[in-house]
Amino acid sequence: MFKGQLEAISLVLIAGIVLSLAGAAYVWVMPTIEKRTTATDIATAESFMKQLSNAIITAANTENYAQSFTVPVGGTISVNTSDNRTIIFRFTTGQPMIQTGEGSVPVPIDSVNLEPVGSQGESPRYITLEGENIGDHYLMTMKMFLRELTTDTPPEKGYVIMLVPEAQTGSRQISVSHGSTEIDEDMADNGGDLVKTMVKVTIS
Repeated sequence: MFKGQLEAISLVLIAGIVLSLAGAAYVWVMPTIEKRTTATDIATAESFMKQLSNAIITAANTENYAQSFTVPVGGTISVNTSDNRTIIFRFTTGQPMIQTGEGSVPVPIDSVNLEPVGSQGESPRYITLEGENIGDHYLMTMKMFLRELTTDTPPEKGYVIMLVPEAQTGSRQISVSHGSTEIDEDMADNGGDLVKTMVKVTIS
């Protein structure tokens, strides 16, 4: 009887040790898994925004061009209608991976010059990433800004891609297509004419 009690106690102790080890392993492994998942999500988001920016630039320069994309990582997408030059992509992660909160600044993604105006020949867009804490998760915001490019030689001009929201009935699918071209006299940053190329955007 005493031997049976010892065996039962031993099983309970072993089970307790195994559960404790499993719990410790879970606590140690989960942050690593979350970091890998977050890194994958951010890499997917970066790839998506770069593909989208390439499509927008192609649509600006190519008649009859159209392309559609599904928004990845369960994110949402929108056009900032206050300037019609910014696309905002938001998604949540379990780890921040970048500095968040007070004192944090947007991190450039595949971008060198973050000035709103550049010189002709530079990239017509820049992309940034920033994050904020929302409880036990982080809201990541990736922005693509379409900036004006100016010429350095006469006749001085400025060139910019403008987004024209055709419809915004959702936030998970985005389509871009070639629009039209408009010229605003003497409205470029350098004082010359501003050539605006319209790209139609539909979000559903």
